[in-house]
Amino acid sequence: IDPYTWNIDPACVEAAITERTTAVVAVHNFGNPAPVAELEAIARRHGLKLIFDAAHGFGSLYRGQPVGSFGDAEVFSLSPTKLLVAGEGGIVATNHDDLAEHIRVGREYGNPGDSTRGLIRRDRTGASSPTAT
Repeated sequence: IDPYTWNIDPACVEAAITERTTAVVAVHNFGNPAPVAELEAIARRHGLKLIFDAAHGFGSLYRGQPVGSFGDAEVFSLSPTKLLVAGEGGIVATNHDDLAEHIRVGREYGNPGDSTRGLIRRDRTGASSPTAT
């Protein structure tokens, strides 16, 4: 951990990678973005996924780009100890369509949130009825 930013040290990440490593997970701490460029280079060099915990990075920029736009995914917890609170739940930001679809299918206990495919269909009056899935 870098004692000035409280972020992960890329040299320590590189040293910790083994043949069993599949991803690097880094945290943007206290509004200080993690060393994105260095971690992206490490992940690319080793064929690893790169995920950022961005819950404490809302509103932060890394080299002019907003936190939430890096790696394979960035996750934002919305629990009471975070910068943005919604009681529970979270946000996943990704530029990968296949990952986004996988996440959409898994949200809300598998309910896709689509009234034509979901568990409940609402008619124009707002009444609901079960539908076949």
